[in-house]
Amino acid sequence: MTTSGEASLPEALLYVKSIKRPKEIAPAAAEGLSFVAISVPVDYVAQSGRDKSGHWLFLLHRRAPWERWQIVHVEME
Repeated sequence: MTTSGEASLPEALLYVKSIKRPKEIAPAAAEGLSFVAISVPVDYVAQSGRDKSGHWLFLLHRRAPWERWQIVHVEME
């Protein structure tokens, strides 16, 4: 995963055993040239073995159009 050094990922990600994207990801609307929010439907298995599903929201940022996108925030719903 590409994250900025400043990103703090949700602690709940530590308890995810595997993730599957069940369908295509809808294109995201860019919020200006440097930020984009992408909602991704996911099915995942927790360390406890329970199957779960939900939408995770990824906020990506880049400082300039020629730089790579970096994950700066993740919300797990």
